[in-house]
Amino acid sequence: MWLPRASGHASEVFVTNCDIDWGSESLLADCLDSTGDFIDVGAHIGYYSLYMLPRVRSAHAFEPDPRVLPSLERNLGPYQNTKIVRAAVAEAPGERKFQLGHTPEVSSLRSDGDAVSGGVTVKTTTIDHYV
Repeated sequence: MWLPRASGHASEVFVTNCDIDWGSESLLADCLDSTGDFIDVGAHIGYYSLYMLPRVRSAHAFEPDPRVLPSLERNLGPYQNTKIVRAAVAEAPGERKFQLGHTPEVSSLRSDGDAVSGGVTVKTTTIDHYV
């Protein structure tokens, strides 16, 4: 896994030896079936997709933040059983404003009425529509 130097999240992955969520990763992994697919919503740099990939048939990583897509592509690109979906998961397919936080970990979709400075428009999908 490639960890960007400037990412606090990447540092956390390194320091905790892939245990950033206090063991939740292994609990989730134990529930997976090798014949199923893993859906990673807000995939960021692909930590969960890579963690679960050996345990599933394929991983689908949803990520709308353009700042982390190069890292996600670098991490998941070598694996043919992954798919990167450059979209946010929302209540309906279409487009929405996406607020770029000071770090990608705190970015979020905004409601149509919310004022957005420092935001971008991103594609949205639903899990049902995607599947």
